[in-house]
Amino acid sequence: MKRTKILCTLGPASRSPDVLRRMAKAGMNAVRVNTAYGSLEDHARMVEHARSAADVPVMFDIKGPEVRLRCRSGVEVGRNGTVEVGFRGTDPVSFNREFYGQLRVGDVVVLGKGAVTSKVLGKSGGRVKLRLSSRCTLRDGMGVNIPGRRLDLPTLSRRDLQAIRLARELDVEYIALSFTRDAKDVANLRRRLGGSGIGVIAKMENREGVGNIDSILRGCDGIMVARGDLGVELPPEEIPLMQKELIAKCNRMGKISIVATEMLQSMVENPYPTRAETSDVANAILDGADAVMLSAESAVGRHPVEAVKAMSRIAVEVECHLPITPLDEEVHDPISLAISKAVTSIIGTVNVDKIVVATRTGYTAMLISNFRVCKDIIAITDDPKVRRKLHLVYAVQPVEHEYFREKDKVRDIARYCLREGLVKKGDTVLFTAGVYTRKPTTNLVQVHNVGELLECSR
Repeated sequence: MKRTKILCTLGPASRSPDVLRRMAKAGMNAVRVNTAYGSLEDHARMVEHARSAADVPVMFDIKGPEVRLRCRSGVEVGRNGTVEVGFRGTDPVSFNREFYGQLRVGDVVVLGKGAVTSKVLGKSGGRVKLRLSSRCTLRDGMGVNIPGRRLDLPTLSRRDLQAIRLARELDVEYIALSFTRDAKDVANLRRRLGGSGIGVIAKMENREGVGNIDSILRGCDGIMVARGDLGVELPPEEIPLMQKELIAKCNRMGKISIVATEMLQSMVENPYPTRAETSDVANAILDGADAVMLSAESAVGRHPVEAVKAMSRIAVEVECHLPITPLDEEVHDPISLAISKAVTSIIGTVNVDKIVVATRTGYTAMLISNFRVCKDIIAITDDPKVRRKLHLVYAVQPVEHEYFREKDKVRDIARYCLREGLVKKGDTVLFTAGVYTRKPTTNLVQVHNVGELLECSR
């Protein structure tokens, strides 16, 4: 089984249920809806199609304090040419957020994830005049970065709030918050989500967010290393080591880590990845990422299914070479942490075929996953939302089943797994579960040959 999860961005190339079914068969584990594009109706339709095609979690990507261009049509600007950009929707070219008073003459404004650099030449009448360093066509939705300047912008825009309401109505599994700056941004989104159970993924796209990573991780469910904007805000040569450090922090704290941006970019046009792209995906997996993401490759590319297949092949080839990683003992429930450590110790000395975790919240399955053991983890939960969310966690194969009785729980679990084809009769399986507890926790570890266990239960 492929253990690394593949998150696919939906778009015109992947909106049909038939293509989505083929992507799921190829190895797609979760879908991303980028709310920067399209209407609420478009987003709802994408979710409907995804859920009709595959049992995968849905992630809404909201834009947070992100800045983009708004253009009624493409605007051609020559090298060293100038353009006026306003802050009102009535302007031919405008920014989507109001920060006129925060810009200074001489500020550098980067467009299109680093494709074009410009400089503020002047300000007047609520508009700024930019000089572009190279020929460019300004398009609606083009990303904007202002390196070195912290803009005082609200965490959530009106469009974001609409997307959050829709996410709650549709009961999606995750929301990714673009340009997360600090723990307050995460807490603000959590308040808007209320008790919906929607997980929060903080996107690392600026220096401020990276600097506050420890406090951000305490409040979110995981992070996305969004290397496009991060590589504009920071020198590109800093990104590879920063990616490793961010993933390592996630693994120590038992949080989800996703690596994104241009992983198989050439497959937007070509049916095969380049050698460099193959190495990039492999290194993200070797760094310990839970998931790797397809962006334009699956949203607008010509070969979305082939891109998923390519990622799957790379993952299967390299993921069993991952080292076991330690967890931060200060941030985890001590009993669940002890159980997880026991699991890694046992499989280091016993030839275990599968790990089966009975879990209500998914917590213990995530802890075991973060040790990056080279075993498949079957997580059985009675909560359908927990099941869907666990699809994004490394090596976890989640299934839903009503909770097992306390007496003979392990035998019941083994019988169920055998009946469903999750294990074989001759398998040696490590079981973990919680028994005789008032709150959800794991306090039991047993290793059994499935056939012998069931023979003894007759």
